[in-house]
Amino acid sequence: MRFTFLALTIAELFSFTLKAQYSCKTSHVNPTFFLREVDSLRKKMQYNDIETLLKNRIESDSVKFWHYYQLACVRSQQGDTAEPFRLLYKHIDLKVYADDILTDTDFEPLQNTQQWQKLRDTLYVCYLSKYPDIENKQLSLKLWLLGIDDQRTRTLKRNWKKPFPTIGSKEWSLLNKVFLKETKERANFIMEFVRDDQWPTYSMVGAEASEAAMLIIQHCGNNRYLKKSLPLLKVAAEKGEVSKIMYANMLDRYLIQSNKRQIYGTQIIGEGSYSTGSMIMFFPPIEDEANVNIRRVAMGMESIEEWAQSMGFTYQYKSDNENKRYFKAYREARRNGHLIKSIGVSQK
Repeated sequence: MRFTFLALTIAELFSFTLKAQYSCKTSHVNPTFFLREVDSLRKKMQYNDIETLLKNRIESDSVKFWHYYQLACVRSQQGDTAEPFRLLYKHIDLKVYADDILTDTDFEPLQNTQQWQKLRDTLYVCYLSKYPDIENKQLSLKLWLLGIDDQRTRTLKRNWKKPFPTIGSKEWSLLNKVFLKETKERANFIMEFVRDDQWPTYSMVGAEASEAAMLIIQHCGNNRYLKKSLPLLKVAAEKGEVSKIMYANMLDRYLIQSNKRQIYGTQIIGEGSYSTGSMIMFFPPIEDEANVNIRRVAMGMESIEEWAQSMGFTYQYKSDNENKRYFKAYREARRNGHLIKSIGVSQK
């Protein structure tokens, strides 16, 4: 696949990632191993067999919530509009799993019911209860929901359980058009604050909403938006009003997309697939790489060695990278076969 820093299509996001270092909750209730296990049953709509499998799992391990969540998914796909809600309300901490519920395509048959609206309202109340002292609760809720939408094809992508349209088909083109339009709209909403010399800070909207705004700008593919946001974010980070780690990520991404060296080593290129064992990882060049861990510690980050290991590969310092810019180093690494293959870390 040809690499580009322009706005990626929805299909590319499912197969190619510029991986950044930040804390973002990944999906706990749609485990990849289980979705693979029942893939053929789902395609044949043999939900009774999946239900039997889940009930056996519950008998052997009644603690893990994902069993119950998946049972709610199955009941929804079977046309039941009551039991899924009972399962979700009874066995879930709504604060933790809200983004899964709101993005899981298995629940689409429920979304036109009154019970769904009540569930959404409950999720909203639970979310806002975590931030009783913020200045703008309405804005916080909006940004939180925009952040969930931004993650649909990223950390929450396994929640898309419908057959993916064939690339190039009419259905794919329509889906991709909507995806790009919504990506732009989310970024433009955040930039309204930037144009007024503001940023949604912790005290204004809370941590999740503030970090959602940062991720939306990171993911929009518009480097001008990153450049305009960084001065505001630097000031806010120095005051403890936004995440220093997130600021480091945004700065590094802006520099890489400007064909410059990153400062904190937060950005990793991942290309391929974990599931097929073909994922390869690559650190774009880092400014003064020999001392990168000093800067990382100052921002509250783990060492670059630990960060690489958590992503499934071993970091090795190479002094000849010090004078390279991103595109030159990337082309050389590909040409010389130096891209590092993942050692098989499970996909988050």
